[in-house]
Formats: sequence, structure tokens, C-alpha cells
Amino acid sequence: MLRMIRRPALALLSGLLLIAARPATQAEPSPLYREMQGLKDNLKSLAMSLSGSDIDAALEHVAGMQRHALAAKLMKPANIDEFSGDEAKAHERAFRRRMAVLVAELIDLEIDLLDGDPQAAFARVTGSLYELREGAHATFQKD
Repeated sequence: MLRMIRRPALALLSGLLLIAARPATQAEPSPLYREMQGLKDNLKSLAMSLSGSDIDAALEHVAGMQRHALAAKLMKPANIDEFSGDEAKAHERAFRRRMAVLVAELIDLEIDLLDGDPQAAFARVTGSLYELREGAHATFQKD
């Protein structure tokens, strides 16, 4: 039964992960967009690994997500041009902090897997990681 619930929930989550960091008129994706796409791609693969109880593959995908999150946290949020001066600096720091929280959650996800608890990992993906994504999109996406 858990397997039947996992696939739709993880598919929904992975479909919602991508931050719109690329303006519609831009031909080449921004570096932030590429990192967010990497997070999304690894999340999809993680979902497949968790549904098949392949912990080794899941660990590889979590490591990929960690790499993309670490790279993205040093970038400016997609909507930074909506701010100026001190507000822009505060917004950039808020983005970096949110990405650092994501990295911490991904480390906890890795620990769940290393402890042999894919159900806890699944709960983290559909719980706290989903909530982080929702909040980040509301705050840092371009309108």
C-alpha cells in the first residue's frame, strides 16, 4: 500500500520542485535554473529509488541534490531584481538561509537512508522538503 501512495505523491512533489529562474524570453537557462533542474531531476530519480527500496541508488540521488543545493545557495534568487539596496541584500541572505536549511534537510534525509529507514526518508521528502519548496517558491520566484 505504501508503494501505491509513494509514486503519485513523489511524482507530484518532483513536478512542483522547479523554481522559475529562467525568464520566458531567455534562450539560455540561468545557472540557478540549471541547479534547480538538477534538484528536480535527482528528486524524480530518488522517488523511483525509494519506491523500489533501492537505498544505494537513493543515496546517490540525495548526494546529487546536495551538490545542486550547495551550488544554488551561493547564487542570487530569481526575483532579486525586484529589490534594491538593503532590501536586496536581505532578500539574498534570506534565499541563502533557505537553501542552507534545504541542505540540512537533505543531510537528515541521507542519515535516514544510512540508518536503513526508507519510510522516514519518504516522510521527509513528502513532509518537510515539500514545505520548504512551497515556501521558497512563494518567496523567491519571479512573479
